[in-house]
Amino acid sequence: KHQKQYSLHCGHILGLTAILYIPIGIFASKGLAPLFASAIVFCLLQQIYKNRKFPNISGPIFYALLILVGWSLVSCLWSITPDETLKTGVTLSITFLGGSILFSIGKSFGQQEKKVLQNGLLFGGFLGFTLIAIEFTTDAWLARFLYLSLALLKNPDVPSYSTFIFSVYGDSTPVMNSGMAATALFFFPWALVLKERFPLKLFFPTIIVGAILIFFTYADAVKLSFAVGLIILLAAFYKPRWIPKVLGLVITIGILTAPLIPGLFPNPLEPNKNLEWFSPSSAHRILIWKNTVSHIKQKVLLGSGLDATRGLYSSKDRVQYNFPSSLSNKAAYQIMYEPIPLHPHNAVLQLWLELGAVGALIGLGILLTILRYIKHKILLRLDQALSFGMFTTTLSLACISFGIWQGWWLSSILLSTTYFISILRTPVEKNSSEIGGPKGLDPTRYGDWERKGRAIDF
Repeated sequence: KHQKQYSLHCGHILGLTAILYIPIGIFASKGLAPLFASAIVFCLLQQIYKNRKFPNISGPIFYALLILVGWSLVSCLWSITPDETLKTGVTLSITFLGGSILFSIGKSFGQQEKKVLQNGLLFGGFLGFTLIAIEFTTDAWLARFLYLSLALLKNPDVPSYSTFIFSVYGDSTPVMNSGMAATALFFFPWALVLKERFPLKLFFPTIIVGAILIFFTYADAVKLSFAVGLIILLAAFYKPRWIPKVLGLVITIGILTAPLIPGLFPNPLEPNKNLEWFSPSSAHRILIWKNTVSHIKQKVLLGSGLDATRGLYSSKDRVQYNFPSSLSNKAAYQIMYEPIPLHPHNAVLQLWLELGAVGALIGLGILLTILRYIKHKILLRLDQALSFGMFTTTLSLACISFGIWQGWWLSSILLSTTYFISILRTPVEKNSSEIGGPKGLDPTRYGDWERKGRAIDF
C-alpha cells in the first residue's frame, strides 16, 4: 500500500525563519544574525543527509564575493588594525559562504518546498506587520515592556518608570529603526507570494497597507530607500529593458566618483539657506562623509584595511559639533561624537576607506554581476521588477545608513535574498504550432536548438 510520507525539508526550515524574521527584527534586530546562522546550519545538514553531498555553490556572484573576501584578508598586510581585519575577514568569509549555500539550496527548490516557504512568508508577513501596527499605535509598548522586563531581570532595583529604550522627543518607535530596514527588504518576496496566492482585490489593499506601515517608520533613511525601491520596481515593470542599463550606469558613476560627492554638499556647521532641506541626522551624516573623504585621500589605492574604520577614533576623540539654526529651520543644537563613529554610514565610502580603489572596483563588479543575473536569469516581468526594487532598496539603505559589515544587516540582506530566490516562478512556454525546423518539418537540417537552445527535434 502507498503511504504518504511527511519529511522535513529546507522549505520548512526557511519557512520558520520567515515567520520569525520581522518579530526578531523589530524587537531584537541583532537576533537576525543567529537566525541566519541557524538557517545555514540546519539547511546544510538536511541537504547533506538527503543528497550525501555538499551543495553546489559555484557561479559568477559567488566568485565575485570570493574575490572581495580574498582582498579583504590580504588587507591585513597593511591594515592599521590587523587583528580586527583578520577577525572581520574570517567572519565575512563564513557569512558569504553561508549565504551562497542558502542561495544554491533555494534555487533547487521544487514545488513542495516552495509552497511551504510561501506559507511561512505569508504568515510571517501578516504576523510581522500586525506587530508593527501595534507598536506604532502604542508607542512601541511591546518593545518597552520587553526591554524593561529584561532590565529588571538583570537588576531588580531598576526604577519602574525607566524604559531603557532609545527615545527621541518622547517617541519610542525609533527602537524599531533597524527592524524596519530589514522589513523593507522582506516586503519584496512577501509581495511576490501575495501576488501568486491572492486575487487582485485582496492583493492590492494588503500590499498597500504593508507599504504604508513601512513609511510610518521614524527613520528617514528607510522611508527614502523604500520609496526609491518602489519607483524602480514600477519603472522596471513598464520599461524592463531600460532599468538595468540605467542602474548600471548610475552605480558605475556613483562608485567611481563617490569620494568627490561629499564635497558637493554645503558644510552643515556653517549657516546656509540650503541647509533648510536637511534634517539633523542627514546633516550629521554629511559631516561624517566629509571626514571619511579626508581619510580616503591618505590611502587611495589600498585603503586602511578591512574594518579599520573602528580603529580610527575612540570615545576619547569625541568632538563637540555646533549645528546652526538654519538646519531644517530649527533651533541651533550641539552634539558630541567621534569624527567617524564606528563606520561612515555609507557602504561605498567604507569600501574606499578600508579597501581602497581596488576594493571599490571589486564592489562595483559585485553589483554589476547581480544586475546581470537579475536581467538574464529572472525571466518573468513581475519577478524581475520586484528583484530590481529589492536590489535598489538594499543599495540605497547601505549608502545612507548602516555599516556594511554589520552582522545583523548582512544577515537580513542574505536571508531576504534567499527567500526571493527560493520562490521565483518558472516561466511556462507557450505551445507552438511548429514541430520541426524553423520553417517546418526538417529535423535533419534545422532544429529549434539552433535558435532557442532547445533540442525538441532529437
